[in-house]
Amino acid sequence: MGAYFHSGFYFVTHWLCVIYCLGGINCFPCNHLGLKADDVVQNVAVLRTARFKRSAEHSRLSFSVYMDPSFTGLPNDSEIRSLIVDPALKFFEKALYLRSPPVTLANLDRSCKKGINGSSQLAKGTNSFCALDCEEVTHCGPVSIPPEHLNGRKLSSDIYDHNEMESPVNTGSFLLYLAAKRTKKCTKAGILGYSSHCQREMNTDSHSDHLRDLSQLDYFVRHEVLHILGFSPSLYAFFRDVNGTPLTPRRPKSGIPALGWLNSARGIYKWSERVIRTKVRDWPSALGTFQRKIHMVVTPTVLRFAREYFSCPHLEGVELENQGGVGVSLSHWEMRILGNELMTATYTNVFRLSNLTLAFLEDTGWYLPNYSLAEHLAWGAKRGCVFSTASCYSYMLDQLAREADIAPFCLTPQDKPLGDLFVCTPGRRSFGYCNLIQMARKSNATDSHPMYTYFGNTSRLKYQGRAIPHDYFGKVDLADFCPFVQEVTWLDPNGASSRSSYCGDPRTLTNLNNYNLEVYGPNSICLSIAPNWILLGKKSTAYEAPVRGAGCYKYRCSHKEGGLIVELAGGLQILCPAGVPTTLVNISVCLRESGLTVLGHFHCPECTSYCSTAVCFSRNSSKSPVVRPYLKNGTMLSQSPVFLQPCRGNTLASMFEAIIFVLTFNSIKFCF
Repeated sequence: MGAYFHSGFYFVTHWLCVIYCLGGINCFPCNHLGLKADDVVQNVAVLRTARFKRSAEHSRLSFSVYMDPSFTGLPNDSEIRSLIVDPALKFFEKALYLRSPPVTLANLDRSCKKGINGSSQLAKGTNSFCALDCEEVTHCGPVSIPPEHLNGRKLSSDIYDHNEMESPVNTGSFLLYLAAKRTKKCTKAGILGYSSHCQREMNTDSHSDHLRDLSQLDYFVRHEVLHILGFSPSLYAFFRDVNGTPLTPRRPKSGIPALGWLNSARGIYKWSERVIRTKVRDWPSALGTFQRKIHMVVTPTVLRFAREYFSCPHLEGVELENQGGVGVSLSHWEMRILGNELMTATYTNVFRLSNLTLAFLEDTGWYLPNYSLAEHLAWGAKRGCVFSTASCYSYMLDQLAREADIAPFCLTPQDKPLGDLFVCTPGRRSFGYCNLIQMARKSNATDSHPMYTYFGNTSRLKYQGRAIPHDYFGKVDLADFCPFVQEVTWLDPNGASSRSSYCGDPRTLTNLNNYNLEVYGPNSICLSIAPNWILLGKKSTAYEAPVRGAGCYKYRCSHKEGGLIVELAGGLQILCPAGVPTTLVNISVCLRESGLTVLGHFHCPECTSYCSTAVCFSRNSSKSPVVRPYLKNGTMLSQSPVFLQPCRGNTLASMFEAIIFVLTFNSIKFCF
């Protein structure tokens, strides 16, 4: 391997591999194990270096993709590539610029036998090569690299001896290898897949670079690419400041981090406290106050965004995950405080890529993010210092003392394996259950530790004035067993995901099972509905909706129509003007197509939460909610699909004579 090192030289070229584990997994934690130290080719040579200039125009990130035969052999490889991989890579190409100017890209260097490299100091920097011989086959994880992607053998201290540099095959700043295999790593911890960087070059230290549920696969690809881009413990010691100076001290001759190994088997060097700092904090629970060691990111851009996001001006740093062992802890944001951020360790609720992760990438010293592409993360937004630094027990007590909302946490225990009353998640992009459930305690299990006991007779947290049993916990250990509202997934008879409670899920309901008249799509939000919502049919039958308490509905803002318009399936619309937050709207209508009468109550949200003040307080605004059939261009259709009265034969009296068919959710599961 060869490379030139100088503090003023910059160059970025990366080789990466992403492995999709074969087999059906619907819910999974990320286990970012990476490669062993000997599997990463260090100090990769570049064909040409370029001096970094602050005034230079930065180049966009770009990807080339090589699909291993194991991937192209999948029956749905084209679908995965076109619907998931390509859109994800195009997003990152728009979201990130490289700090270094464009240069000529090199192919991959060959792996050395027994992983033994030689090195020599040249005028332009350090050069490494294979001391014994080169391996016949070079791998990126379990992927065999095609010979045409490799440079020639390099067996001498002279970078050009025995090695004419090949014409580069990589036309992007990253070369991504995709494979679908059953590897040992795929058998651990329910892993859907994993990724790693395969080669790292010296001039910048940047790393040389069966379909069940599209939303989770989209999460997996974007999440793993971010690990490769820099969110990996094996890369923290290589971060640089805005001037290109390493944040972790280096050895003068080799340029490698000077603080030694943190984990030599995994190729993780110790990093400076300018990157991640360790601290011990108090951790109150129902059984007392305990000491908890945390690791927090303290880089400047992350700190600036985090203090604003949490509304905590003196925040010392942002916690990394401390649960889950190697591959989970230190490799992700702490889930308790960042919930469904894309770089927390498990997919529970629909993910969001926040400013914090983009700031983290900026603080690697390798990228300049386009922050306009960040998404709003409602989970911890403006929740304060107690939320971002203390236990969820402390936060919930503090909020209750203020008579304030305890979101994103919740206190509704599920007495049955699954309840049937839903609530909206923070941000109203989905709905789910409070995942506070009874869990068997094992003496050697993490949940047996008293620091994670938040309930019981000694707890000041109550539900409807009653104590919650001590053996109730939030279902997700990575969230420190704090209970929160968690999305659900419907499974078809074959066990595959058929739809989710995410309001943007394109897999819409049919008229036959859309008991709450929901409308899913990009402009849909979660709204509260009364739990006594029912549908009356013929022959004195009534259907109790299996989803009660919340649903997804399309909305729009209309100055002409006078405020916030909530659209329900079947052509029904509700006008929600300003000044009527959470008002109950009585609904008693007939759906022409199905012949069903809808009886229930709908919570009208506050207009100004979604629309401008000008729209909500226009001259056309009503003083109370209005239920009406569908309007086209502001005009009521003569043949509306909705009657504003019960269907013929489905009178209110028939409801009391009805046989109630309760449709249970045998196919719902929690994802964790």
